[in-house]
Parts: sequence; structure tokens; C-alpha cells
Amino acid sequence: MNKRSDIIVIGAGAVGMLSARRLAQAGHKVVLLERDRAGRGTSRAGGGIMSPLVPWEAPAAVMDLAARSLPMLPRLAEQLIHWTGIDPEYRATGMIYLDCPDPEAALAFARRTGQRAEVLDADRLARVAPAAARGEGPAAWLPDIGQIRNPRFLDALVADLERVGVELLDRAGEVKLQPAGNGVTVEAGRHGRLEAAEVVIAAGAWSGSLVAPLGLELPLRPVRGQILWYMLPRPVLGQMLMRAGRYVIPRQDGVVLVGSTLEDAGFDNATTAEAARELQEAAAGMMPLLGTLAVQGQWAGLRPGSPEGVPMIGRVPGVDGLWLNTGHFRNGVNLAPGSAELLEALLGGAEPPLDPGPYDPARHVARKG
Repeated sequence: MNKRSDIIVIGAGAVGMLSARRLAQAGHKVVLLERDRAGRGTSRAGGGIMSPLVPWEAPAAVMDLAARSLPMLPRLAEQLIHWTGIDPEYRATGMIYLDCPDPEAALAFARRTGQRAEVLDADRLARVAPAAARGEGPAAWLPDIGQIRNPRFLDALVADLERVGVELLDRAGEVKLQPAGNGVTVEAGRHGRLEAAEVVIAAGAWSGSLVAPLGLELPLRPVRGQILWYMLPRPVLGQMLMRAGRYVIPRQDGVVLVGSTLEDAGFDNATTAEAARELQEAAAGMMPLLGTLAVQGQWAGLRPGSPEGVPMIGRVPGVDGLWLNTGHFRNGVNLAPGSAELLEALLGGAEPPLDPGPYDPARHVARKG
């Protein structure tokens, strides 16, 4: 097959699917290419916290993009329910930061961004979240932070691709970029050769290996994260919890996720007993009931680690028609709508919704040698 379209998007995770949807809705003929099954990669493995984990500590560029992206999610979830019948379970359950080391910073962040926030002493914490562990210090409660159920969100996006006019080519196998004049063509495994005026790489931790044949290097590394899940005998926790970089996420059906690790393990996405022990200890420390329950399962995903966790969004210098939307580290799902908005504006020559400078691939893309 030698197939031509306006735009090829490589990578059918949250960032790739929302980029393809946005570009198709803008009138482009879009092919979305995935080496495996759409919506089954790293995006599916995430916990679904719809905020940078500790937002008052996040880089300004991440928070500026979050300010565009996060308000889009509730409406997008409603639309997906209507169009596909799949509920992504977006809920503003809030986050409680147990033993918060700097509650004043949390309050100051909330004032800047117009969110609600409250510092909880032990008595107030016991009333707000009786199942949460009591700590030595105060807790910070941000009730407006939301969560989404990643697998359901991704399944809804896959189901909606045809409606918006995106052609999905998944289970491609090995995907390669080949130089073609000043641009590129795409060798799409079993789908043959694809050609397009523009190619967008949204392949997460695998983005660097895709551009390597073009003599380019990206400062991306895979960072493994592992998560456990439990099943509660009854609903006893309404809010998400966080302490010392670990989190507890309760779902409405009694499932509870506990995560996550940060591991430099290359492209090895195996789970480990060591991580399970660490996460079990963290779970019991945040919610004592979890210390009495059996772990139901464990999984891992490979995040695209980038400098300071700031994604690369925009044109690749020196290669005609090549674009990036990658490097979101731990914030792929929650930054995906805003990232797609920025990419679509830049690709279409429109006024960008925020300063594109911090995300410009020219800041990081290097020529080999």
C-alpha cells in the first residue's frame, strides 16, 4: 500500500489520539498510526490524576499548559459519553496532601489559580476523610483536582475516531521514518508506505527511536512507573491521597490504585516484587485499611521522561513537515487536550493559545555527531 493523507500522527495514546482528533476536526485528512493496539500503551497504565502531582512545585511551562488543558476535560468527558456511550468517569474528587511539607505554598497556588484549598489539622482530616491516616503534620486539601479512569477514557477516544474522520491504522508492527528529500516518508509495517505533507510524532518514550534514522536525537528516556490495585469491601474514601510522592486513587466501584514508582529501567516494563513491597507500605501509611487487604494486581508503564517534564510541541528544525508532540513525562493524559490545541494552531498557522516558546523542539533536538 502506498497511501497519502494530509497528516500522519504516529502514536495512539492520549496525546496522539487527541492530536489526530483535533487536526481532523480542523478539516485535515488524518491517518493515526499505532505499532500495537490503539489506547493500550503507557497512557492506559497511568492513574488518571488530572493535575500535575504537586502543582505548586511544577515548572511554569507545565502549569501554563495545564491551565489550558484541564478545563477542557470535563466537557470532553461529557461529549464522549454522549457520542460513544463509554463513561470516562471524570470526577472532581479532590486531592489531600498528607503531611504536606509546605501548606502555605499550596494555599498560595490555589489563590493564584482560583481553586479552593484548605489546611486540615488532625480533627478536620478525620471528618473530611475518616479512612485517611493521621499524620504528624497538617494536610492540604484541594477539592477541585479531578481524576479520570484512563482505560475508559482511551476506549472512548478509540470509539470516537471514525466519527471525527480519523483513519486508524493500528497493529502496524515496526514503524520507521525514512528521509525523502527534505522531508520524510513513513514505513508503517503491515500497512506499507505512507506519505503525507506533515508527520506528527506522538509516540511517548519511543519518539526518540523514531527520529534516530533521520540523524536526530531527543532528550527523552523511558521512566518506568508501577501501580498496584486493591478492591475495597465498601466505599470508605472519597478523595485522592498523596504523601511523599505516592498516591491513593479511589474509584467509584471500590477499586483503589496505589502508585507510583520512578525507575530508570530502560524499555523494560516488567513489574517487580520490590516495587510491590514499597507501594504496599505506602498504601498502608496513607490508608490503614489497605494494609489489611490483598493486592489484586500490579502493572507498569514507561513514561517519556523529558527535561523538567516539559513536553516538546512544534516543528522539528531542519526536516520539512516533521512535528513533535511528546515528552509529557507523568502528565500525558491531563496535558493532552491543551497539547493538541497548541499543535493544531502551530501546524495551521493560527495564533497559538499560549506562548509556544517553552515547548519548541528547537530547544532540545540535536543532530547526531
